[in-house]
Amino acid sequence: MKGALLILCFLFSVQLSQAQMPILYYDFENNSNRSTFENLVEQSINSGNSTVSKVGTSAIAGATGAGLFYTAGVANGEAISASTWSTATSDPGTSASTYFQFTVNTSGFSGLSVQFDCYPTAFLLLTAPKNIGILYSTDGTNFFTTSTQSTGTLNAWNHLNFDLSSFTAINNNSSVIIRLYGYNAATVITSEPMSIDNLQVSALSTVSNAGTKTMLNESSIYTSITSGATGSIFSRQYFTVTGTSTTVNMSQEIFTGSGTSGGNLTVQDTAVLNITSPVTIDSAIVANSTPLSTLNITTYATVNLSGADLLCKGSSTVANTGTFNCGTSTVTNTGAFTVSAGGTLGIGSTVGISSSGATGNIQTTTRSFNTGANYTYNGSSNQITGSGLPSSINNLIVNNSSGNVSLTNNLTVNGQTNLTAGSLMIGTTTLTLNGVVSRTLGNFDGTENSSLILGGGSAQDVGFDSNDSLSILNINKSTGSTAILNSALNIFTGITFNSSNLGSLDLNNEHVTLKSTSTFTAYLGSIYGSLNNATNVTIERFIPARRAWRLLTAPITNSNSIYNAWQNGGVYTAGIGTLITMPNPVSGSGMDAGINSNYSMMTFNSSTQGLIDVTNTMTSNISPSTSGSADNVGYFIFIRGDRNPATIGNPDFVTLPCVNTTLSSWGKLQTGNQTFSAVATAGKFTLIGNPYASPIDF
Repeated sequence: MKGALLILCFLFSVQLSQAQMPILYYDFENNSNRSTFENLVEQSINSGNSTVSKVGTSAIAGATGAGLFYTAGVANGEAISASTWSTATSDPGTSASTYFQFTVNTSGFSGLSVQFDCYPTAFLLLTAPKNIGILYSTDGTNFFTTSTQSTGTLNAWNHLNFDLSSFTAINNNSSVIIRLYGYNAATVITSEPMSIDNLQVSALSTVSNAGTKTMLNESSIYTSITSGATGSIFSRQYFTVTGTSTTVNMSQEIFTGSGTSGGNLTVQDTAVLNITSPVTIDSAIVANSTPLSTLNITTYATVNLSGADLLCKGSSTVANTGTFNCGTSTVTNTGAFTVSAGGTLGIGSTVGISSSGATGNIQTTTRSFNTGANYTYNGSSNQITGSGLPSSINNLIVNNSSGNVSLTNNLTVNGQTNLTAGSLMIGTTTLTLNGVVSRTLGNFDGTENSSLILGGGSAQDVGFDSNDSLSILNINKSTGSTAILNSALNIFTGITFNSSNLGSLDLNNEHVTLKSTSTFTAYLGSIYGSLNNATNVTIERFIPARRAWRLLTAPITNSNSIYNAWQNGGVYTAGIGTLITMPNPVSGSGMDAGINSNYSMMTFNSSTQGLIDVTNTMTSNISPSTSGSADNVGYFIFIRGDRNPATIGNPDFVTLPCVNTTLSSWGKLQTGNQTFSAVATAGKFTLIGNPYASPIDF
């Protein structure tokens, strides 16, 4: 091509930057042989796009392309070229009869533009068109003008951009015909050729109901533009993913600000953006050092990182109702990442989110996690919440399909807590839930050092993993609201109620054990609201290793038998239960055989003011009555240790084993007023056992 020797002076003056996102691209060369011309579509998002043709007095031909026009270009490649252009010095508009023409399907997109590289040739007095314009039609018959531009420096490659965003008729249209017409050519017999390369149609935004759109392969476009270079990608300045029923799959893009215009990627209006390979949000800095490049996720929109990292040198904001799902990817670099109130952050990292440093999903220099935001832990292996999770948040969702989520610090959830899959491990922290609690396949998981506070006025479904525990279960619910337990649970310190709120705890007939250890015995605190369905409760009492008579009771009603309670069903398990002996026990009585005529368990008869031997533990319930009021009785019992038979003997003649043991009784908790009958005669006694699983301050 004439003028080829002048190309070199432009090699380092052009940056690979495109303002918008391409939806249709032509490179006019064969990918296997860059010197072979073709006028076919190279890449497109939609189907229904046409080849590029020439209408007028000359046919199209291949010509030297613009590959070396770009800094990284490795070959010239091919371009589309034609001669015999209009010599009219004024714009012919819709009367243009010589033009390149193609059809583009813009369905799902708006804010369109057309970009291409243009080489107007000049030789002596002959020149290619000095001006070029664009016409469009949506019906193939009626064409409309847009604008015109200079074709640029003669005998050189020039990059032209036509902004058609104001022509809304071509938005979201399955068939738009575009004409590129040249005029103001100088000719004797024929004008010099004008070549076009790297023709693309780009868009500023998606529209509603666009369906699923997969953006073009940027690496392949780069290779085409540079006629063979690899390893780089373009920088975009702005694009908006918007509209209901719209999903965009994006990879490899870089969004870079230019001058005073930022590189903005915005997702809004319930649209979904899936990022499947690295995307960079770069920064443009103006005089006040404000980063202009942004990722904005707004108004019910969703961005999903799918194994791709996001580089953010500007600001990334997850606004109210926006959702940003990190997966296992990271957001890094020197920018600021903000989750605003009402926004949702999906966290897939095993180490959650951190307040600083290069750990977790968010690793930007500045990061802000709002207390009014929502946080979803949706990894596929064990996770921790991380130091970046605020101590108070709006909604918490645990949706870990193959692992659990462990709290790093104390946490208050003021909105919904949804355990979709995986367990929320409370560990040694305090978890406060003030909103709706719901579970699908997930549970809570606690230890003897875990504390759970159930507050607010919403329904709460609380379920734990098998054989799980809490130190404290505190009820701070509003009047008229109820928390429901839907699993067994061990309590190591106590079940307490807040005196300022009168809500309810429903144990739902689940098995609850008030544990007793050498350091503490769990208790039921004062009930300021109500406790319901506490019918399946085990009360434990730790007894230190010392052979002694003791006064004990079981503060329950509707209980099990003495045999199944304190004798552990007759089974010897180290550290559990005790022996209750009598001389020559009758078969079926449940009594253990002693070595003398003594009985090791007695009750008190108020009428006779004497002790009565217990002779049958199988037929006697540990709380003999079922009225629901003062059904427990006091026992005088000699405890040698656990049920080891070797504990029976005379310690004056032989050394006997003596170990700690724990006694357990089962039944319904006694709550509320308890009325006992006492001997009215002065100087006589009544043995009254504590009716509550609670300490009494006498």
